[in-house]
Amino acid sequence: MKSRWIKMSLVTVSLALLSFTTVRYFFDKNQIILEIMMSGLSNAHYEPRKIDDNFSTRFFDLYLKRVDYTRMFLMQPDVENMGKYKTKVDDQIQNETFELFELSNELITRRIAEKEEWYKEILAKPFDYKIDEEYETDGEKSGFAKNETELRNKWRQYLQYHTVARLHELMEANEKIKVAKDTIAKVRPFDSLEVEARGKVVKTMNDYFKRLKKRTKKERYSDYVNAIAAMYDPHTEFFAPKEKKKFDQSMSGQLEGIGARLQQKDDYIKVSELVVGGPAYKQGEIKAGDFIIKVAQGAAEPVDIVGMDIDDAIEVIKGKKGTEVKLTIKRPDGTIKVVPIIRDIIELEETFAHSAIIDNGKSKTGYI
Repeated sequence: MKSRWIKMSLVTVSLALLSFTTVRYFFDKNQIILEIMMSGLSNAHYEPRKIDDNFSTRFFDLYLKRVDYTRMFLMQPDVENMGKYKTKVDDQIQNETFELFELSNELITRRIAEKEEWYKEILAKPFDYKIDEEYETDGEKSGFAKNETELRNKWRQYLQYHTVARLHELMEANEKIKVAKDTIAKVRPFDSLEVEARGKVVKTMNDYFKRLKKRTKKERYSDYVNAIAAMYDPHTEFFAPKEKKKFDQSMSGQLEGIGARLQQKDDYIKVSELVVGGPAYKQGEIKAGDFIIKVAQGAAEPVDIVGMDIDDAIEVIKGKKGTEVKLTIKRPDGTIKVVPIIRDIIELEETFAHSAIIDNGKSKTGYI
């Protein structure tokens, strides 16, 4: 089967597939993706690779880094379990089977669930700050923990490290109150600051694990296939349909929507910036800092997007040029308002290259 789309050394595969839920469908679909991509790589890549045990070994090392680059989830026994396929990935590629992927997906899913319980337990009580110890922040240097006890201690150090960083910030603010002899702000005791510092870390970890748990098996398979593509050169990449759509938009410098940059803030979608000249900017009622809580397509019933993933929310908000979207926004002061906007084409100027000639009278310098 020939490659459908190859440009330079970038391999993009986009497939329209029926939505079945059987395990067999998952394998059939992934076999098709792998077959198309490997055909494109072998027939059209500028430097085709030999798929052998050497390829398999190098791939395994790269894939392992991508599965758990922090070395905070898997343990050495897990790595050894996966290692039984270290020289067999080439055979799996040829046979279009996914033993290594299936095992890695099962292991990382289980370990993420375990660590979610760990951080909650560890952060539920104060740390002992009298212990003199060192913590290695580079996961590659620290390596994989030999057993659960060692890994749990690594998590304790990791969480304590981040708590100390936040505690330091709070203590510095406390000292400024002392020096300024502020009569309004109160100097707080250490215990109060420590509780707040741990609370900040809990919030950060909640957001982190929320993102981790949202990763689907399909997304992890994309990581697996991407690691295969990366064996050819650093600029060869597999795009799932969703990622291909984003890539095409970023390269074209255009998209259809309201012209607002959005970010996730807890369960809310927050407007962080307006694109100058875009529909939202011209309409004039939406401001940076507003929260979008509902979205309606024209006269249709509004959809509540509180708690929705930002990627899903963006898909609901953007749409074809000339169509109307009604956003229910909540301002920082609590005011709620419905704002109608007609979508248009948004030009993303930062996508394009710009140039200038700087002439100082003696020489000219080209600036890109």
